[in-house]
Amino acid sequence: MTLSAYLFGNIICFLVMVLLSYQSSRQFRLLLEERYFLEVALTVLLMELADIIWQFVDGSGGLLNRIIIYIACGFYIFIISYLGYAWLVYIDYKLFHKKISVFGKRLFGYAIPMFFVLALILVSPKTHWIYYIDDGNHFKRGNLYIIHILVSFFYVAYTNIVCLRAARHTSNRNIKKDAISLAFFGVMVFIGGVLQVIIPTVPFMTVGATISLLFIFLRVQNKQISIDSLTGINNRRQFNIYIDSVLDNKKSGKKLYLLMADIDKFKHINDTYGHVEGDNAIITVAGILADICSKSNDFVARYGGDEFVIVCYRNNETEVEALKCAVKGAIEHENENGGKPYELSLSIGSSQIFVDKDNHESAISKADEQLYLIKANRQN
Repeated sequence: MTLSAYLFGNIICFLVMVLLSYQSSRQFRLLLEERYFLEVALTVLLMELADIIWQFVDGSGGLLNRIIIYIACGFYIFIISYLGYAWLVYIDYKLFHKKISVFGKRLFGYAIPMFFVLALILVSPKTHWIYYIDDGNHFKRGNLYIIHILVSFFYVAYTNIVCLRAARHTSNRNIKKDAISLAFFGVMVFIGGVLQVIIPTVPFMTVGATISLLFIFLRVQNKQISIDSLTGINNRRQFNIYIDSVLDNKKSGKKLYLLMADIDKFKHINDTYGHVEGDNAIITVAGILADICSKSNDFVARYGGDEFVIVCYRNNETEVEALKCAVKGAIEHENENGGKPYELSLSIGSSQIFVDKDNHESAISKADEQLYLIKANRQN
């Protein structure tokens, strides 16, 4: 690949990252998790900019160009290590949501390899350990150049291990999907890094990082459309899409059921303990439903307010009742161990959906009617 083609590839990736970073800063609510993602995107952007400057001036004569090459090369090498660090921080927080007081203590440990590389870079103009610039103002690898590569690969490998362990040990289907998709970034960067070490004239790492972040950004955008922002489970829009799809595609062997549930005396919780505690009640119930439904691949969504819907396949009504009992048992366990100043309880109505007879509206209406009857009987 010629130098002009290398620069062209880098410039295209740079422009993509400019657009992605701009859209991220505009569309995200910039919670801590989203700030970490934006930091990763900006790091890739800076890496590409440094690579463009380096390739543009490499081999150019003059003292000023020599200084620019030294700075651009050193910054590029450091930013690769920093990218690994920033990605690890983002993954750790996204998958585990540690408290800041606990999470902050881990950041220093994560940063040690990166700071070690930085120290080697700073002394390289004298020692030539990581890199040096020859008399023709060309970049040359030093004897310890491999250290920065190993540190970068360590970050990528460790982050992928974190992702795969999270996917393996969680029963939450959403977290499992997130962990597997996030590991994709590490794989692409790792492959790109290996190829670029072997063939340094092709910007494999830049392309790999850009494609991976674009993929993750699009996934985040899709989740913002389909996921309820308060609870993290599917929202009503996603439920509408899902119920329409299952009505169009009959699954043989089992019957289709729709369950509707709402929190009993939710208005009392809101009025007595405040809206923050009301939100906590909704989040708690959503988490319980998500955990139980993930075990049998049932669909669960927040329908609105304190109402939830579950779509599942079962052999008979007895199995549906078993699902209801599992939910109520988990609610009772939460009441005993959750430390809340009130007791949670759910009313759950259910109905069988007949694919050849029911439509979206009738399926909801039947389950809602059963829920209404259950709540009416409780009040009598």
